[in-house]
Formats: sequence, C-alpha cells, structure tokens
Amino acid sequence: MFIPNYIPDPVEVTGNASLSPYLDRVKFAKKVVAYHFLSVVGVFLASAAPWPRFDLRLISIGVFTLIFTLSLVRIETRGTQLDQRLSLILFPALWVSLAFALHEMRSLGWPVWSVLCGELALVIYAATCGRDYSWFGQWFLSLVGSSVACWLVANQLGLPASTVWVALLTNAGFLTYVVYDSAMIMRRRRIDEAGGAVVDLYRDVLNVFGYAVRCWRHWKQHGIWIPR
Repeated sequence: MFIPNYIPDPVEVTGNASLSPYLDRVKFAKKVVAYHFLSVVGVFLASAAPWPRFDLRLISIGVFTLIFTLSLVRIETRGTQLDQRLSLILFPALWVSLAFALHEMRSLGWPVWSVLCGELALVIYAATCGRDYSWFGQWFLSLVGSSVACWLVANQLGLPASTVWVALLTNAGFLTYVVYDSAMIMRRRRIDEAGGAVVDLYRDVLNVFGYAVRCWRHWKQHGIWIPR
C-alpha cells in the first residue's frame, strides 16, 4: 500500500549537484558562498552612493516585482540552460533595486549592516572548513560568530538595546534562510550553475508562497487534509 508523504518532495532537476562526488559538492557550495558574498558586498557598496530619496514602499514593490519575474523565469525554464542565462541577464535590475532599498533603509535607521556580519561569517567558515563542509556546522558557527560581531559593532556605535535586538534577529534570520536555501539549491542546480544558484538565493524569498501552493496541490492529489 502506498502511503504518501504529508509534504511534497523537494523539487529536483536531473543531474543536480547533490548527485556529484562529495568534493565536487563542497567546491560548488564554497563557490556559491563566495559569489553570493561578492554580490551582497556589491549591493552594500552601491547603496552607499548618494542616491536620491525614494519611498521605500515603491522600492519594495519594484523589488518584489523583479523577484516574482525571476521566479516565473525559473518555473518556465527549470532544468534548462536558458534558466541560468535569463536569470543572470535579469539579475542586475534586481541588484540595483536592492541597492536603492538598502540606501533607504539605512537612512531610516535600520541596522542593515548586520547582514554583512552574517555574510562574512559564512565566507570565513567556507574558507576554513576544508573538506569537512557541514550545513549545520556552517549555520551554527556562523550564527555564533556573527552574533558576537553584531553585538560588538552595535555597542561600538552606541545603539539602543532595541536596535541591537533588531540587528541580532536580522542576522539570525538571514543566516538561517541562506544556509537552508543553499542546501536545497544543491538539488535544483547542476554543478556548473553556481551563478544561477546565487540568483536563487535572492529570488527564493518568495518560495514560501510557492511552497504553500505545492502543499495544497499535494494534499488535494492524495486526499490529505483536503478531500479530492
């Protein structure tokens, strides 16, 4: 008798990175960490430019529209080389939009710098772990190290306790998302698609909505919670 899972199986593409030899997987994971770090640092550097002020709500609409467009591109081209090519072509527009968003958030006093602490911790782990790459180890050690760094920076800047907590929670949420999604991306990207994997780390913030739809379809198909 077939008993279906209560949640749908993860999305996979044929020949994905998780099927490669261990050392190739480690190399791929480290490459994604490095590329993502460079992209995030680039966004922060661009956000430091003297951009004109814009309404953050309008910028947010633009950011989510671009992320939604990138998600549609992946859905329509998943598993093909066209996926990565189109994603990399569209990504600069999202990158610039995020720079505007960070510029505005920093002007409003948000401790967006805490994300850099997390990114730096991820890079340090990837550079020092050697062959012993562990997703949990990366998350835990990066969280501890970056949390200490956030606390030290916040105290050096003389920030109020409420802002310190926002910085710590932002960093923790960011790290949890990036590490978890990086692990899942191993099944959705091939070993030569590190660039596409970096774009995935940006657009997958909308996965919570897509995953809800997948769960509903899965439950309806198998009569779990929802009658057929």
